[in-house]
Amino acid sequence: MPRLSHVLSWPLLALVLLLAGCGGGTTTAITDQTQVPLPKPAPEARSAMSLNGGPGNTTDFIAGQFYDAGDVEVTNTGTELIVHITLSGGWVMTATHLYVGTTIPKSTAPGSFPYKALDLPLVTEYTYTVPLTWDCGSEIFLAVHGNVQKQTPFGWLTQSAWGKGPIKFKKGWGWFLSYEIEPVCQLPADVTSFRIRYPNSPTAFFRTRFFDVPPGMTIQNDVDYSGWCVDLFHNIPPPRLHTGRLWSTYDNALPAHLQDDDWDLVNYLLNNRQGAVDDVQEALWYFVGGGGYPYSTVAQEMVEDALANGEGFVPGPDEKIAIVVDPVQDIQITIIEAICDCS
Repeated sequence: MPRLSHVLSWPLLALVLLLAGCGGGTTTAITDQTQVPLPKPAPEARSAMSLNGGPGNTTDFIAGQFYDAGDVEVTNTGTELIVHITLSGGWVMTATHLYVGTTIPKSTAPGSFPYKALDLPLVTEYTYTVPLTWDCGSEIFLAVHGNVQKQTPFGWLTQSAWGKGPIKFKKGWGWFLSYEIEPVCQLPADVTSFRIRYPNSPTAFFRTRFFDVPPGMTIQNDVDYSGWCVDLFHNIPPPRLHTGRLWSTYDNALPAHLQDDDWDLVNYLLNNRQGAVDDVQEALWYFVGGGGYPYSTVAQEMVEDALANGEGFVPGPDEKIAIVVDPVQDIQITIIEAICDCS
């Protein structure tokens, strides 16, 4: 079970936070992970039919209107838009065409699209890399086409395939995908050293400072970042230097022990917070790390707001993104707030 999924009742949680301070205490963290969970709604299933923001967006690649021939994934690196087509189920591709723009073109004929790869040797995947010339937060439209084939007992089945999206073609069959150019966090690929200071700052439950981050990263050295608890069952020793890896909560390569279906709700909450620091931390505990439904009225309102409006949330320009600080040592996983760019 991932370390971010345990749930405790708030009376026990409050005692733990009092003893361990959640950020800087010296007492042993709770190790009994068999508490009966409080009723927390299961997150809604993620739609694969629309690509409207967020790294790692994937939709079906439909052949002949009926056959699932694979997937189309759309991401951006901050400087490039990446469109990756992966075929499965025995399908192969002989050609592909791509439209990308801020408006929907009049013609949906694949041959008129600006990007194409022809005479492919029966490939099972293909990747387009398009320069990112659109502003951060812009909505763009894509049409992803392929000429695909599949061997059957009766010979080769040849079809056209389209990435399935929310906008149907007015003529013929096929779809446009919508995608929002979202911020990308430039984070170190290796571990970095950090120190957590508690008690809380006026704007967060504690402060996190980093010391050996390479130049050009989203996170900088010797800056106090707002930090929050997301791992009830591990303690953080008194202020000392630790090491860990930084991950965006929107990274599609997020390790299994850090994955949580509610990271979008956490990010929504951080960008729509109310009340005091303790209210925010109570509300965060509901979504990750072990907390139950909060006692604070303000925290309850934040939880209900996130449940109603936060599903699928992706921070836009100048909005905060939760960055996971995943320690090498057996101490608590935490998050910090950062503002990431599109360039």
